[in-house]
Amino acid sequence: MAPTKLVVPTGRDKQDKISKPSLLTIAAELRNTIYELSLISNGKIDLSIPSNKQQPGLLKACRQTRQEALPIYYQGNKFSYTIHGYDGVVAIAAARLVRKHCPKAKGSLIVELHEACPVHICKLALWLKAYHECASVPSLRQDRRAEEGDDRTLARRTFGVVQAMRSKKWHEVEEVLEAFYRAIDIFQDLAEDEENEEFDEEDDEEGDDESDFDEEDDDTST
Repeated sequence: MAPTKLVVPTGRDKQDKISKPSLLTIAAELRNTIYELSLISNGKIDLSIPSNKQQPGLLKACRQTRQEALPIYYQGNKFSYTIHGYDGVVAIAAARLVRKHCPKAKGSLIVELHEACPVHICKLALWLKAYHECASVPSLRQDRRAEEGDDRTLARRTFGVVQAMRSKKWHEVEEVLEAFYRAIDIFQDLAEDEENEEFDEEDDEEGDDESDFDEEDDDTST
C-alpha cells in the first residue's frame, strides 16, 4: 500500500487563504452597510403576520453578527401590529420586544386596527386596564383623519383619558370612562335628532317646491 502523500501548501496558497475576505474580517463600516441593506425595510414590518414574527436569518448567523446587527434591525425599522376587535393585549409581547432592543424610542410599535374592526367593549376594557397598569403597553394613536363620533376616534380618546388618570385607582378611571361613553351616547343621540330634523325640513321644502310646480302647471293649462 503506497504511503499517503502529504500536500504542503505553497506560500501563494497561504496568502490566498489569508487574504480571502469574509463578513467578519471586513471593516466594521462595511459590515454596518451590509446590515442596513439587508435588514432595513422601506415600509412598516407588521409583527402580527406570522412570517414577520421570526427574526431575519442574518441575526441568527453567529453571536457577533447578532450583537452587531440586532440594534440596526430594531432601530432602523418601523414596526406595527394589526389587531382585530380591539384586542390590543395580543400586541403587548411584540411591543416589549421592540422596546427591549430600542429603549430610547417611544412608540416604536404602532398598533393598527383591522379595516373591519368592530368595537368589543370587553376587550377594549382589558387593554385599557393593562395600559393603566404599565406605560410600556402600546396604545392607539389619535387618527386625525377619522370623523368626529367615529368608533375608532372615540376608542383612541379613551387612552388619553387613562393616561391623564394613571395616578388614580383603576375603579376611579372606570367611572370616568363610563361617564365619558354616556356623554358620547347623549351627543350622538342629539346629533341624530338634529339630522332627522334637517331631513324633515328638506322634505317640507321639497313638498313646497312640488306644490309651486303644480300651480305653474295649472296656470299654463289655463
